[in-house]
Amino acid sequence: MMQDTHCTIKMANDGLQALEQLKSFAADIILMDCQMPRMDGYTAANKIKEQPKFAHIPIIAMTANTMEADLTKAKESGMQGYIAKPIEVQTMFEVIAEHLTQKPL
Repeated sequence: MMQDTHCTIKMANDGLQALEQLKSFAADIILMDCQMPRMDGYTAANKIKEQPKFAHIPIIAMTANTMEADLTKAKESGMQGYIAKPIEVQTMFEVIAEHLTQKPL
């Protein structure tokens, strides 16, 4: 879905790969699947936000689990928003646009 937007997209199969890719790729936003093998999205988001150089990058949870406890867990791990699965394309782009246009504190 994102490839038609003319954005540069990097994909990671798990949280460990995401952390490794951030060493050489300047991301404007991270869409983080919460349920990944080896290192889940919650842990990866925590590890990303622990690094001051990445603190400004919005991380958006992508999850089918949208109960209040799940959303609280995403927020506590450093994620700023969420996109519910199954993904509604228009909603996804609205959430991305909202977080890309926010100014850091």
